[in-house]
Amino acid sequence: MAAETLLESMAEDAEAVTGERPELFLREGDRRAVLSELLEDEPLISLLVLAASANGEGPGPLVSALARGKGLFTGRAVPVTVVPGDMDAAEIDALV
Repeated sequence: MAAETLLESMAEDAEAVTGERPELFLREGDRRAVLSELLEDEPLISLLVLAASANGEGPGPLVSALARGKGLFTGRAVPVTVVPGDMDAAEIDALV
């Protein structure tokens, strides 16, 4: 499955930077509902990082929900960071 391969590759990148392997979650369904459920099920998630759309058609549905002030979840407060979707690896590395 392409999603699993991409997620695994990103986990390897994160481990190379942090020295720790992230826990991976892959879920299907309505993005907002699935994300809300995941945050309720996994209390150790303390930060959410979203990538904005890189295709120039505006932000994706999760970023749009945040921009409208509707939030993504109601169960607990979780900080959210939105990263421009067209940032390359060097630009992201420069942030840390």
